Amino acid sequence: MPIPANEIVILVHGLGRSRFSMRKLQCSLKAKGYQVLNWGYNSLSGGILEHAQELAIRIASFKNDPLIHGVGHSLGGLILRQAFALQPQQKRRLVTLGTPHQGARLIARYPLLFNYRFIPPVIGQMHPDSSVIKTLPIPDIEIGVIAGIQKFHPLNPISWINCLANEGIPHDGTVDIESTKVAGLTDYIEVNANHSFIPTNLAAIEYVEHFIIHGKFNP
Repeated sequence: MPIPANEIVILVHGLGRSRFSMRKLQCSLKAKGYQVLNWGYNSLSGGILEHAQELAIRIASFKNDPLIHGVGHSLGGLILRQAFALQPQQKRRLVTLGTPHQGARLIARYPLLFNYRFIPPVIGQMHPDSSVIKTLPIPDIEIGVIAGIQKFHPLNPISWINCLANEGIPHDGTVDIESTKVAGLTDYIEVNANHSFIPTNLAAIEYVEHFIIHGKFNP
């Protein structure tokens, strides 16, 4: 299926990561014919609303009224939700990868580890009881949620903690599976990947591309 020349996919990475973490997905989408904005930001400075405002300004600068889609990993999915809500006139689809839509419950589970005096404010904003999580808008668009189910990966430090003290709650090493779901989601699917590596998982990349075209994950 040919991709219209005016379709843009915005990629937004997660906490503590960079645009490089979305590079594999970027290359795959570009090979399919999409224009891709792999948007970078300093995830350890500022908050969700501030980053979303910056992204919304960038979206508003697009020419020729393009059809816009978004793919956000973890924190990036929350930023895209807010940014897309600030640009309601655009038509688009959104896919989130391991995004804690209901908050990152591990922050509440380990209060000594995530002491608000010593962590970036954006982490506190992902607490399940934070005002940001409770009031973050859900844009009126098709939303696909991809969750990872691989609990442990040696390169994900949080997965060591979660696997030792998670009490059997399904998670991807960082985010509880139930927290990845958002009200009104269009489709949901799980992949065998750890939280940090969902964006580079081949199955996840295929699901992203299928959802952007069809609005669902499976044929």
